Amino acid sequence: MRRSRGNEPAYQEKVLAIQRGEFVGVLGPNGAGESSLLMALGGILPIRYGRIEIEGNDLQRLRIKERGRLMAFVIQDAEVRLRFLCGEVVRLGR
Repeated sequence: MRRSRGNEPAYQEKVLAIQRGEFVGVLGPNGAGESSLLMALGGILPIRYGRIEIEGNDLQRLRIKERGRLMAFVIQDAEVRLRFLCGEVVRLGR
């Protein structure tokens, strides 16, 4: 998949395989495309080239409810002022 901001590629032609049950963090300097990548993986940001598959299903063809059953992510700016454990916050997104 490939995504650009103006003429600058945010990321391009990457292959990433994550196994069921794995937790993955995405790190990089400001503006490297980490948030754009996660938003594309979450189906929030459309991609221009390539595709994202989850368990063999093309993400673009899945309904929102189906995506929610297969994956979840927590945005970096999420602020929870209630007393929840991290796992409970993640489950709230489902």
